[in-house]
Amino acid sequence: MINSPLVIPYLKKNKKYILVDFNTMKPISEIEYDEYYDFDGFGESYQLEGYKLKSNKKWGYITKNGTAIIPFIYDNICFEKDNYFSVAIDNKYGLVNTDGQSVIPIKYDFLTMNKYNNIIIGNNEKYGVVNLNNEQLIPLIYDEIFQLTQNLFTVYINNKFGVINLNGNKIVEPKYDMVSIVNGILTAEINGWTFYINQNGNEYLEADFDFTVQKHEYNIENIF
Repeated sequence: MINSPLVIPYLKKNKKYILVDFNTMKPISEIEYDEYYDFDGFGESYQLEGYKLKSNKKWGYITKNGTAIIPFIYDNICFEKDNYFSVAIDNKYGLVNTDGQSVIPIKYDFLTMNKYNNIIIGNNEKYGVVNLNNEQLIPLIYDEIFQLTQNLFTVYINNKFGVINLNGNKIVEPKYDMVSIVNGILTAEINGWTFYINQNGNEYLEADFDFTVQKHEYNIENIF
């Protein structure tokens, strides 16, 4: 974590910001900025402490050491995790790293990166998943998609929920009104009935389920 920044924003009389040396308060450049947001970092991202700044209607990112890592060419930028930023141009989103290099092309209506480094992307209100190599894991065919566990996703299509894995294989057919994890067991509801589901997609009615005997067999950590 940076104990004290080397550069800080300074508000001029014309209501514009410039970056100044923290110790001398002298400008490090004459570039003026319209807005800025202070990012303090967290976890392993303390080295990225810095400022999201807006200049000439475009956003970029400069660390508190004064290093420009994201060029001022984007309509918006947002820190995702680790060394990645989502970026936007003309309402399309992509992903760049802290070297400013493209990781995911700027062509999606929606993009977010989760804690497992999977990137949920969307176009035309259909959603899928790619990895950091821009390889498609799950096609853009679902109305909604949520990370359920490290390897499983809840998907929503044709008004029904199901579960698929990172290979795009259906673990649970999308035919349920709701899918969730309850007490470590994959649980689905349909027409008011609750079922527990194992790795083969077999249903077991909640009322007939023996937790003492069957919980290990159905525990999601053991089977998926």
